[in-house]
Amino acid sequence: MKYLVVIEKMGNNYGAYSPDVDGCVATGATISETIGNMKEAMILHLEGEEVQPFGIEYWFDRIDIIAKQGAIFVELGLDNEIVGTKNAFQIMISERGVYKKLNVDRSTVANWKRYLERDKLLSVDKMEQMLEKAGWQVVSKQAWRGSVKV
Repeated sequence: MKYLVVIEKMGNNYGAYSPDVDGCVATGATISETIGNMKEAMILHLEGEEVQPFGIEYWFDRIDIIAKQGAIFVELGLDNEIVGTKNAFQIMISERGVYKKLNVDRSTVANWKRYLERDKLLSVDKMEQMLEKAGWQVVSKQAWRGSVKV
């Protein structure tokens, strides 16, 4: 089962909640940390019960009720999910301060984001190299499990 998670900037941190799971919230210093914390919180919150999610389409029809402008939406499964190289790379570069972790200039990360926004291809080898440097693990060819733990 996958649940919609809403992530919002809160001062210097991020906060997350799922409109499907009342009372379950999490925070973190980065988006990645917040997602990981939210996953753990949901697993504990739902322990022993099964809450059927309404689904993303349902919530997107009610977006003005559940989220502020600028919110980030993540579809979160409660099992360890595997993502493709491009998606893993996008998640990784959205993390605040990732340029320090990767030992690259901020402008390099900004350029990568622009390339991806314009659907221009980055070298798969380069993306894989940076994912490994950031601590992501190769599960199989073009499939990654990251420090995000989603």
